[in-house]
Amino acid sequence: MAFQWSVGKRLFLGFGCATLLSATLGLSGYYGARKNEASVGEIAFGRLPSVESLLRIEKEAYHIRAASRTLLDPGLEPALKKRQYETISRGLLELEKQRSRYESLPKSSQDAELWVQFQSAWEAWLGENNKFLEMARKVEELDMGDPSQFAKQIHMFREDHYRLAALVQRLLVSGKRFEGGEDQESCRFGKWMGSLQTRNQELRQILLDMAPHHQTFHEGIKKAKKIWESGDLVEAERLIASELLVAMDKEFEGFDKLLGLAREAEELYRTMEHQQLGPTLEAQKKAFAILEKLVETTSQLAQTQAQESMLQSSFTKTFSLVALCLGVFLAAGLGLLITRSL
Repeated sequence: MAFQWSVGKRLFLGFGCATLLSATLGLSGYYGARKNEASVGEIAFGRLPSVESLLRIEKEAYHIRAASRTLLDPGLEPALKKRQYETISRGLLELEKQRSRYESLPKSSQDAELWVQFQSAWEAWLGENNKFLEMARKVEELDMGDPSQFAKQIHMFREDHYRLAALVQRLLVSGKRFEGGEDQESCRFGKWMGSLQTRNQELRQILLDMAPHHQTFHEGIKKAKKIWESGDLVEAERLIASELLVAMDKEFEGFDKLLGLAREAEELYRTMEHQQLGPTLEAQKKAFAILEKLVETTSQLAQTQAQESMLQSSFTKTFSLVALCLGVFLAAGLGLLITRSL
């Protein structure tokens, strides 16, 4: 019977129970601390960096899309256009950086499967976006600014020359004088040619070919006026037919070539718009849908692990409190038992 045990046995029992209780409490605390450490480590070094990388990928993709859409504006100033290309370039570099970072982080089986799907969709989007950028660079090579505005200017220059030719012919028919038209550098087309700066070699060559005809046209007007003033209408008509109108026809051939370049640029802009708002946008939507699901699952997993860590911590605290109370009760009971025995 327990009450017939010797003092030594009772002391051994008491200290043995206290030791067992202390060991259980210590092991429980150590296990709980390890579990919390593992959960916190996975959240801090796995889940949260993963969510951060995915959100950075999403952010940079939006920046690239916004910059690409801005490039659809044909009237965009060169400085702003350059800024859009820089934004796209930086965004693509950051995308690759964050993709590599996410690749190196731990993933659940579900995240790994979604990441494979995202990679495929993302490559499809990059391919479509590269097609758009190739078109944009072709427009840049044309280097004529807003093609519709460019075409309007060419039509205006053509009308100016039509009007001058008509004024010369009316001078011969009705004798109605008019001012101007003798200096090729004073007309709007001449001023425009003198101030135009472009990297488009084809455009520059067209203007170089037009320059002598443009000069001949205006010199013909000057000559026709002088001959008309001398009264030799026959020579004036011959001059107009053999020089002025021939030069004007050559100029108009150049105007047609310039309008052809403008139409080419306008067609490129339409193709760019279709590419950006069609295939590129659809590919990006598919990639974003998978990306958002990845962010959701990764965030949920981090939240679940945080909740599990809190539950483990709560269990450890409760267990420690119960063990403490039990230890105090056991120590008091054993102390009373040993005291009475002594």
